[in-house]
Amino acid sequence: MLNYTRRLLALCCLILLWNTAQAQTIKSPNGQLTLQFALQADGVPTYHLTYKGRDVINTSKLGLELKDVPSLTSGFAVADIHQRSFDET
Repeated sequence: MLNYTRRLLALCCLILLWNTAQAQTIKSPNGQLTLQFALQADGVPTYHLTYKGRDVINTSKLGLELKDVPSLTSGFAVADIHQRSFDET
């Protein structure tokens, strides 16, 4: 029974990690523009923009290089995700 519980716990942890590692997508109201945000394994934020299913901006890194302070280009982690929609019609 203990072995079964450990396997179940490990499976739940993998599912949670998979869900937080997936990209988040924003679409325009008509669905023609799609902007996808993701984190690479090392915590580098990226984005990808498509228009009518065609690449406009290939996957590119996000970040800031600042003078005299550490750069803000990696080491990020997803803390929480909230989704909602808004309709002005």
